[in-house]
Amino acid sequence: MQQIRLFLSIILLSFSSAIFAETFTEGKHYIALDKPVKTTVADKVEVRELFWYYCPHCFNVEPVLSNWVKKLPNNTTFIRQPAVFSDRWINGAIFLLCTRAVR
Repeated sequence: MQQIRLFLSIILLSFSSAIFAETFTEGKHYIALDKPVKTTVADKVEVRELFWYYCPHCFNVEPVLSNWVKKLPNNTTFIRQPAVFSDRWINGAIFLLCTRAVR
């Protein structure tokens, strides 16, 4: 099982490094919005992670994601947001909001 995880991690990282190495061009790879989306911090780039507490994939990607977040530039804000795609997912969102309120 560990070998499979290692293999999949290597494959994932090799694809992600190829994507990040590419130069993106407006109009070809993305479009500029006429009306910017409102973000939490107006002068920063916002990266928002949607996750589900009971998702094994979200759990497994967390260590890699945490390391990536530490390397983000100063003009970037990272926000973890629990996804609520059904009633079954609400408890995880409530848990996160309660833990943030207690801090």
